[in-house]
Order: sequence, then C-alpha cells, then structure tokens
Amino acid sequence: MDITAYITAGGSSSRFKQDKSLFLYRGKPLIQHVYELLIGLFKKVCVIADDGSKYAFLNTEIIPDLVKGFGPKGGLYTALGHAATEQIFFCGCDMPNMSAGLIRYQVELSADYDVVVPVVPKGYDPLHAVYSRKCLPFVKNSIDSGRRKIIAFYPDVRVREVTVEEMQRFGDWEEMLFNINYRHEVAE
Repeated sequence: MDITAYITAGGSSSRFKQDKSLFLYRGKPLIQHVYELLIGLFKKVCVIADDGSKYAFLNTEIIPDLVKGFGPKGGLYTALGHAATEQIFFCGCDMPNMSAGLIRYQVELSADYDVVVPVVPKGYDPLHAVYSRKCLPFVKNSIDSGRRKIIAFYPDVRVREVTVEEMQRFGDWEEMLFNINYRHEVAE
C-alpha cells in the first residue's frame, strides 16, 4: 500500500505511571506489537517521538514533534508534514490488538475521503485512522486556534465513518481498537 504509517509515541504515559510504549506486553514492548503489524502492511513505518533513541531497536525513522505540547494532534501534524505519500495511517503506540483486515479496509475506502475513521458509541477513534495530506492546513489552523482535540478539524474535511457493524467483519471492534492507558489493563 502506497501509504506511510505513523505511530505516535510522544505521550507522557501519566495514567500508566511509566513509559507504556516500552512496557513489555506478551514478551515485547507495546510499540513493537504495533510496528510489526504495520510493517507487514505498509512499505514505510515511522515513529513520532521526541526521544527517538529509545526506539532504535525498531530500526525505523523517528521524527520529533514539530509542535510541542499538543499531544497526538501535534503528532498528526508532524506526520502529515513529513509524509511523502498522499495518505497516511496514523495510530497510537498502545494498540497491540489492531486488525490488519480493518486497516486494509480503511485504506480501501480512503480514495474518496480526507479521513477514514472508526466511530464507536463513545465517538471517533482518531488514533486509528487514514488521513489525507489535504488535512494538513486544517490541522494547522486548529492548532493555531488552540483546539487540542484531533477531531476539531473534521467538519472542514471529507470524513468517512467506519461503523461498528463494518468493523465487526474483522473481529471484536472493542479488542481491535483497545488502547492501553492503565497498568491494570495489561495484567496477564
């Protein structure tokens, strides 16, 4: 797929109480689970993080945030600005159960949209989405306006929502989109 994948790993892990990207989960760091799935789908996978040296074991390009202190939205802005491909897949480093089938499905839908994003009962899951580079000025504008939520720019672009019913074709949507925020969520 001619799309670059970006894993955002710049969070402070304040709820987790340690760097969750490097937390050993089922024998390897959380971020490695995500990376290994994505490298099987995309030609290029990059990590957005300020301290890239700790991810050297992934042997991939590490890009520091262009906008500091804006969380995942700053990571999305960095990824869109860095990408040489027209579209990117953007996800968190703490989602070890993503589905290759669901990601492929989102990519297939992306030709006619600027964002292809799962929507669940609680709302959008913007850290498991395909974004077009056409989103870049809208992301920048929302950052400049101080709007921290990733989805703040969604009304300005063409969004394709992937419903729970669509996701269920690829497995349990709650499992596929599960992101780890607390230590007790990874107790084995």
